[in-house]
Amino acid sequence: FEIYGKTFNLNDTSVDLWNTPVDDDGALLMAMMPFMPNLRTVDMDSCGVENEKMAVIRDAFPDVDVIWRIYFGAAYSVRTDVTRILASNSGPGAPGGIITAEDAQQLKYCTKVTLLDMGHTESMPDISFVQYMPDLEVAILAMATWCDATPLSYCGKLEYAELQTSGLSDLTPLANCKNLRHLNICHDF
Repeated sequence: FEIYGKTFNLNDTSVDLWNTPVDDDGALLMAMMPFMPNLRTVDMDSCGVENEKMAVIRDAFPDVDVIWRIYFGAAYSVRTDVTRILASNSGPGAPGGIITAEDAQQLKYCTKVTLLDMGHTESMPDISFVQYMPDLEVAILAMATWCDATPLSYCGKLEYAELQTSGLSDLTPLANCKNLRHLNICHDF
């Protein structure tokens, strides 16, 4: 069958729509996916579908790795299957520019992250996006304006956390982080 100008077989294990314009928010693809029993990966990087619509496709097919690109800050972008995000020292004049709270929320679609470095991100008042990163092992969220560590309670694999010089005042949420071995909280209280 052909969708979006590309030909696929119902026995395919992957659908590569990278850089292919998708003008129906993926509706045609969603109609075909139930008939593809071997499908494991759908790559929709840079296809023009909004993050929320991509999340609907991903959630409808939990056994398929649905991948797309998210953008945050002035110059940062990552694929949703990334395991490492290095976006520290953002701000005026920094290579990636300022990362706003709205920008940072786009990271919730990156559910496979194991290493996150967003230290020195002064304009980040909220880290709620980390609750969608259950495999997070290293979190560098230092020198930012956030104060609620509750999202880290969803990161049971967390081993290393640099949280210093933030607004953090309550460590209770970290009780769920049973693997935590290194914790830097200086200048928080």
